[in-house]
Amino acid sequence: KFVSTKQNHRNRAVIKSDMFDAQIDGNVELSDIPKLFAGIIERKIPEIKKVVKTAHRENAIAYFDVHTKEMSFIESVIGNKIHLNEPSYIGGRMSSTNSELSLVADIPSFIINGSAYKGATFFMKGVNDSLSILTQVTKSFNEDDVKFVLDATAQSGALLSQLEWKDIHNDGIQGYIKFLSESKMDAKGVPVTKIRFYPSTFLINDSLWEVSPSVFEFGNNTYSLKDFKIGRNNQFIQANGTSSPDIYNDNFDIVMNDMDLEYIFDLLNFHPVYFGGKASGEIEIQNPSTTLKADARLTVNDFTFNTGRMGTLHLLGGWDNDNKRVNIDAITRRGTSDSTLIQGHVDIDADSIDLRFKSVNTTAAFLNQYLSGVFKDIQGNINGDLHLFGPLDAIQLEGDEEVTNVRLSPLVLNTDYVIVRDSVHFRPNRIIFDNVSLTDRDNHTALVNGAVTHRVLHDFGFDFNFSLNNFLAYDWSDKETDTFWGTIYSDGMCRLWGNPDVVHVDANLTPKKGTVFTYDSSNPESVEKKEYIHFTKPRIFASQEKQDIVHESRDKKDTSSDAYLNLNINTNPDATLVIITDNKTGDNMSLNGHGPLHATYYNKGRFDIYGTYTLDRGEYKITIQDIIHKRFKMQRGGTLRFNGEPFDGDLNMKGVYSVNSVSLSDLNLGNLSNSTAQVDCILNFIGKAGEPEVTFDLDFPNVNNEERQMVRNMIASQGDMNMQVMYLLGFGRFFTYDYATFNASGGQEQSTLAMTSLLANTLSGQLNNMLQNAFHVTNWSFGTNVATGRLGWQDVEVEGLLSGSLLNNRLIVNGNFGYRDQTTYSNNFVGDFNVRWLLNRSGTISLKGYSETNDRYFTKSSLTTNGAGILFQRDFNNLSEFFRSQAATKRIEQEKQEHQKTRKNKNKTE
Repeated sequence: KFVSTKQNHRNRAVIKSDMFDAQIDGNVELSDIPKLFAGIIERKIPEIKKVVKTAHRENAIAYFDVHTKEMSFIESVIGNKIHLNEPSYIGGRMSSTNSELSLVADIPSFIINGSAYKGATFFMKGVNDSLSILTQVTKSFNEDDVKFVLDATAQSGALLSQLEWKDIHNDGIQGYIKFLSESKMDAKGVPVTKIRFYPSTFLINDSLWEVSPSVFEFGNNTYSLKDFKIGRNNQFIQANGTSSPDIYNDNFDIVMNDMDLEYIFDLLNFHPVYFGGKASGEIEIQNPSTTLKADARLTVNDFTFNTGRMGTLHLLGGWDNDNKRVNIDAITRRGTSDSTLIQGHVDIDADSIDLRFKSVNTTAAFLNQYLSGVFKDIQGNINGDLHLFGPLDAIQLEGDEEVTNVRLSPLVLNTDYVIVRDSVHFRPNRIIFDNVSLTDRDNHTALVNGAVTHRVLHDFGFDFNFSLNNFLAYDWSDKETDTFWGTIYSDGMCRLWGNPDVVHVDANLTPKKGTVFTYDSSNPESVEKKEYIHFTKPRIFASQEKQDIVHESRDKKDTSSDAYLNLNINTNPDATLVIITDNKTGDNMSLNGHGPLHATYYNKGRFDIYGTYTLDRGEYKITIQDIIHKRFKMQRGGTLRFNGEPFDGDLNMKGVYSVNSVSLSDLNLGNLSNSTAQVDCILNFIGKAGEPEVTFDLDFPNVNNEERQMVRNMIASQGDMNMQVMYLLGFGRFFTYDYATFNASGGQEQSTLAMTSLLANTLSGQLNNMLQNAFHVTNWSFGTNVATGRLGWQDVEVEGLLSGSLLNNRLIVNGNFGYRDQTTYSNNFVGDFNVRWLLNRSGTISLKGYSETNDRYFTKSSLTTNGAGILFQRDFNNLSEFFRSQAATKRIEQEKQEHQKTRKNKNKTE
């Protein structure tokens, strides 16, 4: 809608539309307003009349006010390379009286040639021959916003200006340039503008740069620049030269010394690829006033491409005026055995790049820019051809590269792999790994197939399939993670897929020898700490300090990538499972067993596990009240049944610690007063894994049933049993209920014997710790036992213990060797051992041979008892399972677990 009125020599026009609303009011014709504006400016800058038409009228006055709405029409008028994001405002007032002028503009946000700007304001005010201009705008440079402010004052034809800029988020970029502009007539009557640059400074990344005084003149197609220099210390850019259409060989010379390319490309906001290094050399610009021609000869020390160090770059470049592009011909070298040839151009008109790389032992570190979401710190060499091309906002890579000794480290697996020699293929939006062979630190191999995907070098994703052969598939230490860690060697398949924000791992693994996996059940961030054995209360809750840690950890915002693990693990005795029950004392279970397990893990959520783990062997290292340090041998056949939350798993395990040569006289059982026997202290674990029920028991493997029953009758209640077990573990003796009893044969007092046994037991524990720290092997354990008898040090026993496996855990060896200084035994030297050879992988059928030293409880006719035989062992819950094949039983068990898992997930969803 357009309405125009005229009353009392005043003209008024009102425009209302979907695109903008405008109002213009004054005593001049609408067509004369631009001339009136130019006439007022002429009073302040006289040379403006050489450029535009001016008009002068007494007492002329005009107002205008414009509010924009829809932007498309305005963009079509001012150009499609300018995009206004929000409505804008322009308003002003002008009067020929005293040449008064006031102009205000507010443009909240806009884009020019793909560069974003915001907060643009403009203010102009003038009276008579003075003029003040203040304008500001904020420009986005990647993640930084830099604010620019121009403050200018014009008077008597001269314009004094100061341009300031500052990073509004930090002090990394800031500075100013001050200059004076004035226009005058030369001898031929042609206007010439002279700009004098005053000494100025600016800051880039904490580096202070100085602008030297210089002069720039232009007019009538003639240009002159004298002594222009920006520099710091030995780094500088210096320019001098003239250009005139009348002189053929005029040129501008630009000299660079040690200039950081990163600074230059940051100022140009050129980041489709990253170039770095220190550039020195000359750029010669010929005849810029007519046909532009430029040649560059540069040397870049410490040249980097996408942060990959490529040595020294020697570059010849030039401006192709016909095609409006910069031609590049360069070569880089790190040493005598490598080179990278770079040829191509950057098209200024098309905003595109076309570079071809010829690689000879070129560093592969430039791939970190594109693969950093998958691998960390890629190192090695590549050979081949690579083509970098396309619009600057949609660059592509294409080519084939042979990679040599390239080191890759998958972030989620924390492992180091090497591609000794293979090929990687670059295609539009894909980097393809086709049957590439990886080698781990032990020279085991795996094949990987897959690709890194991207959208014109943005929005990266990946999808890899690994075929493993005794391969290092996982390698985290306790210093790098706090919930579970370990080293896993495995056969099987593994899929690694996702993007830098979300990582998925799907794997079907069969652990191999050397696998040790540790789960810290005492970690306050994973579960409220539960102690396995309590002595003062039926239940002990986490301390307030530990609860505070849990709450604090939940309140912290985790900005790391999301990681999801979905693992099917066919566990076997090659793998060692370590469950830490107290990380302060080092108490832990070290288990070797078998059974299919399914585990899921989200690094910001839950860890769930399903399946039945059946124990083959293991030990439980326990500290009781910071005094007793013992290693219980876990018995074969124990089970851990999981159905989701690890601490909801069902336990059924037994641990045994044998105390040799325990004097039965402490129990005052009459005819057993001179007897000694081996006593097995038993820990029974039942109930839930997070809060198991632990009970104590005793066994006497080398006594007859009558004597065993006599001892059992003496220890009537569970309280007595607990006390006797603790006394045996701490002192190596039974607790006597009669403190005044002396041994009839001249024995020592109970308290003295207890102290002697405590010292012997402590010595035995220290020797065990020394041996365990000395032999860093996972499939063998060593120990010692020093025990005193009923006469103290006069009937001491010394034993060395060992257990372990050979030949991929198919041969299991247990031994007990030592000396006992007691007259009651027919043989004071002990040499017991038993050997099992597993005839099948599951261990249900095996051969066993043994040799055991005889004592007086059996016979004195021979020193040892020897034997051999075939063992068949099968676990079953009913007769149908006994006659069913193991494969069928395993399949049925897996189906049950999947059904339980599905039902549990359904319940969660509901």
